[in-house]
Amino acid sequence: MTATFIKNYHSNQGYTTIHHNKEEDGVVNNAEDSLSFIVNITYDLTSEQIAAIKNVSSSCRQFIKYACIGSLFGIEGVNHYWVSVDGIPMLNWGGVPTGTRGCACWMTRTCDDPSRRCNCDVNDNVPRQDHGYLADKATLPVSQLRFGDTGSKGEKGVYTLGPLQCT
Repeated sequence: MTATFIKNYHSNQGYTTIHHNKEEDGVVNNAEDSLSFIVNITYDLTSEQIAAIKNVSSSCRQFIKYACIGSLFGIEGVNHYWVSVDGIPMLNWGGVPTGTRGCACWMTRTCDDPSRRCNCDVNDNVPRQDHGYLADKATLPVSQLRFGDTGSKGEKGVYTLGPLQCT
């Protein structure tokens, strides 16, 4: 069980990367019911080791992405969420502060449909995605992902969860 330390020579700052068992893209399928597709994340270090790294780090982040075709993300109705290190369901997606429901495109006002908080909430047959970094050190790392709305013909979702990175 290891973590990787990398020094960034441009900023004279290093970061520690903690890997997990779900770093490959994962397909979400046959899960029509809200939150019925469950992905449990196991890290290469113990929770105590991760907590120690977080305690000496000034910041941590973790990349998260959901690519969708006809799979309603469900910010309004909750078809998805991620679970914090403490087991709390979190409704903010990457690029959005903790306690705020939505995706990065909503924060930057660049969503494909400006009336939606996430691109995947357009819920049509066009490939879309929502992604960004989760950056609330207290809630990281992600311990579980939950999805739904991929049970009908043509509905598809693919999740990506990067390693935990702390500086």
